Amino acid sequence: MDEHVESMLKYLDIQAHGVRYVGIYGIGGSGKTTLAKTLFNQLVAQFEACSFLADIRESSKHGLEHVQRRLICDLLPKHSRAISDTNDGIKVLKETCRNKKVLIVLDDVDKKEQIESLAGSSGWYSSGSRIIITTRDISVLGVEQEQLKEGSGKKSAELWTLEMTEMNFEQALQLFSSHAFKMDYPPIDFLDVAKGVISVIGRFPLALEVIGSHLYGKQKEVWEDNRSMLARIPHSNIHGTLMISYEALNFRTKQIFLDIACLPTNISLKNAFYMWKSCGFHPEIGMKELVSKSIIKVMDDTELWMHDHLIDLGREIICMENITDFGERSRLWDQEEAWDILKGKEGTAKIEVLPPLLNSARMQICNLTNDDFRNLRNLRFLQLDGVNIIGNFEYQFSRLRWLS
Repeated sequence: MDEHVESMLKYLDIQAHGVRYVGIYGIGGSGKTTLAKTLFNQLVAQFEACSFLADIRESSKHGLEHVQRRLICDLLPKHSRAISDTNDGIKVLKETCRNKKVLIVLDDVDKKEQIESLAGSSGWYSSGSRIIITTRDISVLGVEQEQLKEGSGKKSAELWTLEMTEMNFEQALQLFSSHAFKMDYPPIDFLDVAKGVISVIGRFPLALEVIGSHLYGKQKEVWEDNRSMLARIPHSNIHGTLMISYEALNFRTKQIFLDIACLPTNISLKNAFYMWKSCGFHPEIGMKELVSKSIIKVMDDTELWMHDHLIDLGREIICMENITDFGERSRLWDQEEAWDILKGKEGTAKIEVLPPLLNSARMQICNLTNDDFRNLRNLRFLQLDGVNIIGNFEYQFSRLRWLS
């Protein structure tokens, strides 16, 4: 990671004039977000305004204008004018930020229009501004195939790129050991099996942290069994590797994990804790286990963070509850699917969690009645924004634990 930080500081060159874009690309779990966060924290004090927009791939599903609002709020805390759509958001950014030296991180971008809507041109921001973009797909940065052969470095007057390659073995062993043994190097009698595990899971941070934490405190025989299981999973199948850690959780902790994978990223940890406690999930135990296994991180004691690969794993597990009918799944996270379920009266008692229901121009719906929820008797999470609810709900939500 230190080598990557040094390379990024060189590419960013914050003393240089002009606006620079630096794209960090590589497979999921390779440490892109961690690197971007490290740089953001290191450089934030040297800019007039800053914004770290996490998990854009997921948050933009509610409309890019919602992501633009977050960016505008970060860069212009006193800005009060509402934006009506993406084009309006672009106009606000261009008009109000062109004299500001800003540091922006666009994390986990998967579409070119996301960049175009948030930092589409160097003319939007003042000289000295820096935009860091993390992505699994370098094509969103407009890099041509011929340029890829050149590796990391300068791609145009304003664009630099850095590929996140596997760590060298010594770095991987140190990171793995810090989670598996709480020290920088394995005990001598575990050295061979530790090297064997690393060789089968690959040398990327996410797998090293999660599998290392999973094996912490286990007997050597358990290590050998896990190495054999992991050897049957291809390097490219990161979900298969992470699934081993998920399967070791108890039932209640699995429920908390699945909730985190499906709930909005900005929920209050305190309120979520109360919900899980009232559901009998024992969050004081489950959260401790999830943190100790490197499945989640708690930021500033108030914010939950989970890697996008683990979010995808949780959602994949939910999808397997019923492959064809999302009304028969315990949790929904896609707004349009939720609206379809409610307005089509297709909800079932299986549904426990709905995504935040927003009144947006795309939905063109702002009213929900008690009849729309009639079959959702086990619903425990409901969040509404600009939506009217009509009817008698007195006996409707006996299991509801979160309403906002």
